[in-house]
Amino acid sequence: MYLNRFYKINSTFNYVSLHFRRFLGTQNVNRVALYFQRARLIDSIRLALRSSSSDNLVTYLENPSLDSFVVTKALQSAPSPESALNLIECLKK
Repeated sequence: MYLNRFYKINSTFNYVSLHFRRFLGTQNVNRVALYFQRARLIDSIRLALRSSSSDNLVTYLENPSLDSFVVTKALQSAPSPESALNLIECLKK
């Protein structure tokens, strides 16, 4: 009897959380739009690494679409090894 109630509550919770996650996440974009979004973010990080101010870099690192792919490509396109180390240090914070 109690187990049946638990399964109903659990299935309702799973249904609601599934739809809630769908609307909470980033926009539903296709692969081409995701590619261009990542490319813009990588380019912005690369340009911020060229400048001496780390404040610009922090704003880009707080972007919700930052993932391991973007970080890897940003490290590969860093203008110097020192700027790549600066990016790693900013990510550690």
